[in-house]
Order: sequence, then structure tokens, then C-alpha cells
Amino acid sequence: MIKASIIITCYNKERYITRAINSCLNQNFPEGQYEIIIIDDASTDKSRDAISLYRGIGEVVRIKLLPTNKGPAHASNVGIKMARGKYIVRVDGDDYIHKDFLQVMTEVLEWNDDIGFVYCDLITVRGVGNNSQRKLTRNTRERLLDHGAGVLFRRKHLRALGGYDRTLRNCEDYDLILRYEQRHKGSHLRLPYYRTTATLKRVPHSVLKSNNASDLKNRSARGILHTMASIRIGKKTVGDGHPAYVIAEAGVNHNGSLARAKDLIKKAAQAGADAVKFQTYKADKLVTKQAPRFWDWKGEEKKKGTQHDSYSLLDKFPLKHYPELIKTCKKYGVEFLSTPFDEESADALVKFGMKAIKVSSSDVTNLPFLQHLAKHKLPILLSVGASTMGEIEEAVRTIEEAGNKKIVIMQCTLVYPTPDEHANLRVIPTLRAVFPEYPIGLSDHTIGAAIPPAAVALGACMVEKHYTVDKTLGKSADHWLSVDPKELKEMVTGIRRVEAALGESRKYVLPAERHTYLYDKRSLVSACDIKKGQKITKAMLTHKRPGTGVRPKYRDVVVGRRASVDIPADTTITWTML
Repeated sequence: MIKASIIITCYNKERYITRAINSCLNQNFPEGQYEIIIIDDASTDKSRDAISLYRGIGEVVRIKLLPTNKGPAHASNVGIKMARGKYIVRVDGDDYIHKDFLQVMTEVLEWNDDIGFVYCDLITVRGVGNNSQRKLTRNTRERLLDHGAGVLFRRKHLRALGGYDRTLRNCEDYDLILRYEQRHKGSHLRLPYYRTTATLKRVPHSVLKSNNASDLKNRSARGILHTMASIRIGKKTVGDGHPAYVIAEAGVNHNGSLARAKDLIKKAAQAGADAVKFQTYKADKLVTKQAPRFWDWKGEEKKKGTQHDSYSLLDKFPLKHYPELIKTCKKYGVEFLSTPFDEESADALVKFGMKAIKVSSSDVTNLPFLQHLAKHKLPILLSVGASTMGEIEEAVRTIEEAGNKKIVIMQCTLVYPTPDEHANLRVIPTLRAVFPEYPIGLSDHTIGAAIPPAAVALGACMVEKHYTVDKTLGKSADHWLSVDPKELKEMVTGIRRVEAALGESRKYVLPAERHTYLYDKRSLVSACDIKKGQKITKAMLTHKRPGTGVRPKYRDVVVGRRASVDIPADTTITWTML
């Protein structure tokens, strides 16, 4: 059965084509399980003479000489139509691949049904032979889009997409990746298994600023593979590859007391929080006196009061105390934050030196307020509870158009408290896909410490959790539904454990598994004495631990070969014995 098809496209590559074909022939991959399809796009040099030398190599190599030159997209589509393999990779005629390329890359797709394509790092080669120079390139998404060859796809997906866009004479690989990743997730292997030759053939990424390629760039604006941009808040970075940023949301749980506010900061820092966030508002500027509550308040005198009744209880904390709070935050090594609910509060907080602005879910549709906040050019932490995707996109666009692209979008369910079943954490990967250029976080209103670590596992880069030093305190509704310092520490510890456990997105033998990889797996073992020169049959073989010999998957390759030495019964068979 053909498992993989390598499509080599060639147009006037006489200097390189032999190297490309030989690298594909010399794969550490079982014979009969892959094919090489060479498509010459009407070369006018001696490429065809070089290619013709490979005719007659059984069914491994198949050659198609096109009568007229129609470009790499057309040539690639001819190869895709001819391909019989489950997986397809295109190798340009002046490139070549590592001997383990197929073995390693196909295993990623074999064992991960949710992965639609896999790509690796590449080495750029200048020249050929002993005088060649090499440079390793980590294949970030931007570089992947510059260099579309060397990506292993699932054939069924390629055909469903209609292959390459044959109307494009360049950037056809870029276009294919953009269309493919809208439907299927990719995986990146940090292994330099693709060699690309430094010639003038490449269309650099900068060319995408002009001509028809600029349209392709626009189509990539919501690409799935994009690694999220990071932002800085004070001395810490928020984004992929960095520890999740933990905000202890103290709100107004100081109950108007400066001493309690400072205690909140101290104990949050001791629990491992990165920032302590308060709320800054005046009830008269926030709500009408008749606005009904939308939460279940506890500990208040007026059980059936309005929002204004609740907010007016704790809106007297004076701005003159804020410098003291900032000083205390610096003392304990955490960032000071506060959510402003009006422009005057926002301006005052920025003047005090606040490093980011948290926006309440209630202001997602308050576009004039967002415009005002964005002009401060500080990171905007945007909670999106009780919001539609359209409202979120409009809010993000408003902030962007005000000249600010430092945004964290925070999933939130605007229910106090939020039942676990309504946390809707699966929207985090959705937000990552829709807004790949921004970090995604969680503003959590569930009870306890269990939910935020799960959010981090799903890709949240920031977590905000309501927090108090004493759940029994009355007056403010937040105390009873908040975590206390012990629970906050438990939550932070859980997040850090999850981060450590996440590892990488690729499946391979970890360094910690290398010993067991050899001794826990099985090898082919002689079931009886085998004499030198004797032809090996299935009956002569069994499979036992350790895995230091020929793997059982190669049994059919071993059967029919002859022993090169005497092999006693119960001996682990190695290739040198055959």
C-alpha cells in the first residue's frame, strides 16, 4: 500500500534536480510504501535528460513531462491527481529532504487524526557540493508562508480544496496554506528536515505588500496557525510561550479600608498572583437609580435593591489612596491594576502610572469609551461576557482604529457566580482562531479554584479571579463568591502544574522515555536456531522485549532474507545479522 507520495516539480533545474530525486530515493522508509512523482513543467534546459535517467525504477518513480509550461500550481495539481499515497509532500526541484523526512513526518499524521498537515524547520543551502553553505531556519508561520514546499498534507484534504490555485504564477503555495489552515490544524516539528536552495526563485514575504499577493495577505488575517502576539504589562510578558498572567481581582473587597486593600495586595502576592486589580467608579456615573440588579447579592441590607444601591455602598474609596496602593504593589512585586468605569477615573489611573487598562464586559459595546481608553496606548484587557462575536469584533476594531493593537480578549460568563457548566471554556480555542493576533484569557466567576487551570490548558494566557481575604465579610457581594488567599495559591499552583504538563504539540519519544523506549518496546527475536545463509521464514520469528533490535513492523522485510551469521534461538535480531 502506498502511504506517501513525494511530488517533485521541476522547471529548468538541471543543476539541482538529481540531488532532489536522490534525496527522495534515499528515504528511511519501507520500500513499496512510498512513491516519487516527477513533474517537469516543459523545461528548456537539460533537466529532462537528468530526469529520464530515473525511468525504469519499478513503480517507485513515475515521470510526467508536460508539453507546455503552465507554472508550479498546474504542475503540482498534475502530481496531486497522479498521487496514490495517503499523504502528499511537494519538493521543489532545487530543494531536497533529509533521509528521515518521510518516516518522522508521516508518524505525526498517523498518530494524530486532528492534525491536517505537518511542517518542519529548514536549512537554507547556498551552492552545491563541498562549497555549499548552510543556515538553519526555525520555520515560524511567517516563514512557512514564504516557503510552501516541504509540507506534508493529507491527500483527501488537498483534493477537497481543489489543490493549488492554477491562476497564480507565484505565491501558489502561500495561497494553499491559507486555504488549508482555515479547515485543518497544522503541527510544527522543530527538526531541520527540509533543505531549500537559496536562489532567486523565492517570492519574499515583503512582496505580499503589493500586487495580487496583497490580497492573499488579507486572507491570512485570521489564520489558525498564527502564533499569538505577546504584550508587555510592566516587567512581564503575556502570550504564548510565557506563564499565564494571574490577576487577583480584589474589586472593592477592601470595603473602603486602605489597610484591608494593602492586606489584599500582600496576600495575593504571597499566593503567586502577578497583579492585583481593584475597581474605580462612582455609582452616579455608572447606573441609574432604578437599574435592577442582575446578580444574587449576599450580605446587603436591601435584598431587593437596585444596582445603584449596591454600587453606592463602596464607591467612596478616595483616589488619594491609590499612590499608596501602587507603592504597596511595588513592595510585594505585583502589578497594580484597576478597572475604570468612566473616562475621568481612567485618566486618573493612567496618570498614577497604571500599566494596563482592564475593561468590564459591560463596556464591550460602549464604543466611545473604548476609543477614549485606547488613546492611552496601554494594553487593553477586554472582558467579553454576555457578548456576541460580532460585538467583540466591533470592539476590537474600535480599539485598533484608535491606534492601539495591544489587546487581551478575556472569555467571561456574566453570571455571579457562574455554574461550572456555563463557564464555556471551549470558546477559548474559538477566540484564538478568530483573533490569532491577540492573547486570549479568562475572567472567571465560578466558585473555587478548579476552572482557571483548565482554561490555561485550552490556551488562555491570562486568568482573572475574584479574590478576598475573608469570605465572611459583608457589605460587598464579591466576598462570598471569591477565592481566599489559600484558594488563590491553590489556583496558581494548579495553573503552573498544567503549564508544566502541557509540553509540546508534537508526539515524539521524550528524553525521559529514551531508556524505556529501548527496553519496553519489542524486537524481532529468533524463535529457533537459524544457520548462517538460511532463508528466514515467519515461523522462525517471534517478537519480544527489549526493543534494541529490528522492530516487528519490519517482519515482512526480514522474511525472505538470509542470515549473515548463525543466530541462536531467543536472540534479538539486528540488521547486521541479515
